[in-house]
Amino acid sequence: MALEIHASQNDEYRLVFAAEDGDKGSLGLEGALQLHGIPSLNLRGQLKRLAPLHRDDVKITLTGLLGANGPLHAPKVSADILVERGEIELLAAMGNGSVRTLPIT
Repeated sequence: MALEIHASQNDEYRLVFAAEDGDKGSLGLEGALQLHGIPSLNLRGQLKRLAPLHRDDVKITLTGLLGANGPLHAPKVSADILVERGEIELLAAMGNGSVRTLPIT
């Protein structure tokens, strides 16, 4: 994970963020934070085959675009995300895979 912040003389900060999931997936964000006048944000980003969860029973891979624009108190957040892979292994989630039978009388 890496975060870079570069300040300018007019209370504007350039932001660059990058993260990897330990496999081949990544998340990248870049944009600007302006503190002069009405504080505002302008960010855009991209998910590339990102696997945000590392579990035996849930596997998900995401790709898409992210964005956040506008004043800090109410930015417009947008996302266009594709679930490339989504898998839940129910038996692994339940433990040993056995199903308990409850007697009904």
